[in-house]
Amino acid sequence: MPETIAEQEAPSWLDPAEVCGRLMAKGESADLIRERCWHDTALGRLETWDPALLTALDIILESRFPMFLTWGCDHKLFYNDAYRPILMGKGDCLGRPFSDVFPEAWPTLKADFSRAGAGEAIYREDLEVPLLRNMRLSRTWWSFSYSPLRSSKGDIQGVMGVLYETTRRLLAEQTMWYSQAGMRAVTDLAPAMLWRCAPDGRILWANQMFESYAGETAEARRFQDLVAVEDQPAAAEARIRADDERVAFEGQFRLRRADGVYRWFLVRAKQNWDSDGLLVEWCGSAVDIEDWHGAAAVAGQEDREILQAMSGTQPALLWTADLATHELVGLSSEGQAPWAASLVGDGLRWDDWLANIHVEDRARIAAAFERAGWGEIIQEKFRMGEIDGGWRRYRATAFPIVSGEGEVRRIGGMLVDISREAEPRLYLIQSDPAEQNRMAHALGKAGFKVRPFDDLRAFSLVSDDLMPGVVLFASLAEDQPLLQAANTLRLNGPRLPWIVAGVPGDHLNMVVQLMRLGAANVLPQQAEVEAIAEAVREALPRQTGLADEQGSAPRKIAELSRREREVLDGLAAGGTNKTIALALSLSPRTVETYRAQLMDRLGARTLAELLKLAAEAGIVDGH
Repeated sequence: MPETIAEQEAPSWLDPAEVCGRLMAKGESADLIRERCWHDTALGRLETWDPALLTALDIILESRFPMFLTWGCDHKLFYNDAYRPILMGKGDCLGRPFSDVFPEAWPTLKADFSRAGAGEAIYREDLEVPLLRNMRLSRTWWSFSYSPLRSSKGDIQGVMGVLYETTRRLLAEQTMWYSQAGMRAVTDLAPAMLWRCAPDGRILWANQMFESYAGETAEARRFQDLVAVEDQPAAAEARIRADDERVAFEGQFRLRRADGVYRWFLVRAKQNWDSDGLLVEWCGSAVDIEDWHGAAAVAGQEDREILQAMSGTQPALLWTADLATHELVGLSSEGQAPWAASLVGDGLRWDDWLANIHVEDRARIAAAFERAGWGEIIQEKFRMGEIDGGWRRYRATAFPIVSGEGEVRRIGGMLVDISREAEPRLYLIQSDPAEQNRMAHALGKAGFKVRPFDDLRAFSLVSDDLMPGVVLFASLAEDQPLLQAANTLRLNGPRLPWIVAGVPGDHLNMVVQLMRLGAANVLPQQAEVEAIAEAVREALPRQTGLADEQGSAPRKIAELSRREREVLDGLAAGGTNKTIALALSLSPRTVETYRAQLMDRLGARTLAELLKLAAEAGIVDGH
């Protein structure tokens, strides 16, 4: 850049009395420029400034769009009122070199300043720029234009910038992308066929299970083409009735599989209407009830009521029990545990089955089943022994089955094996898809419940709500500086100890720094999966105490996610759902969900019991 006039004795182009009024713009920034004593700076007195500089200042100061200009080879900064929020927490910035005002952003912006200073107009869209605001370094994104600023002699003396921040839009788009990707993952994992179709039945979207069942691309066909010919009249009648009465569609129909085999499904669908009352689309689900349908045909009409109550689930075992004889009958064998084998077909006495339950859980489960017989819908967790010894954890759901005479003679339910919920969790951060898949598979075989993340950003979005476990950071990409990642992991506290794998052997300083930041272990690049698994096991007992399933109240509370602990603190302080939601920027309904989770995880039946457990853990008034 040519030598700036600020480094020469500032000449006077006009009579000082005439120039004094040249800065005509209004506003706080304009007033600051006029009131500042410039005579002892390199710029000299305001009256001696280059008319081109004063003209450019009048242009930006009168704008309501964020604008700035710099002058001189060190880029002394001037800005308008709309630009001032960008300088939050940076103190007095007027006339200071741009690189001093934004040292964190200068490495990113320096090249563009140089190009503009050489006479090139620059435009950037959604450029990521690190920005320090109120002593906090944030990731921000900006769209901006830089133009060369010439003096009255024609040489380039500075840069004029017009910019606006796009951080909120990009984060919103990113959140939407994660939401859409998450929704796709959820729908693909759902134990049901899900789809959307046009009013004529043409399929617009289908999840993975639907695609797998239908065989060919689902979007190329109509839903009614999958329905068995014998069932099509009933399906058409049900759909017409749903349209006329504007109610959800529901029915049991046989759907054709890719190999030509028909299976029974419980089909539900709901219409979406536009503002003019016209049907836009149907959204539907279909749950495979082939096994249920066969069992119901044998057991009689009352078992069909079980089918209606239990559809939409994928339990480990479905069962009914006769209240008079206490006989249990299993209705589904898929995925059952060894201890339940005798349930299917032959039946088992209720009392004999209860004898397999852990002695500490037996009375509670027996009472729960009795409550189901009285008309309640109950859900309880319990431990039950396996044939080869040891205890597994299950969730039991039971509900009353009302006969045609209005009496409850039987109850039905499901048992779900939830033993994996207690397995040690490992949160794997690895950006390389192939390496992520390899490590997740190997560590899963080593006995860990692995949840992979592509990068630290994806992990940070959900880190507040993760269950206790160990974080394994194995991604050393340049766009994710390791020390920045380590600092973020450190903020999760002892609930999520973390390990770093893949540090080059000659980076001893980095190893020391990571350990000082709180790493439970640092492993070299050559570390095998066995060594990583051993390091994870060493971190788990020390931090999470997962081996002791029952444990004390303090240990259980120590295992809560950060958000669960915040809600518990709010309840201990006497807060309501509304006041806690306001303090945590949540909805009252979300707080109620967390409250239910707390009671379930801590084994509290009432709020009083929950607060008693909190008191036992030393939590008083939220502290």
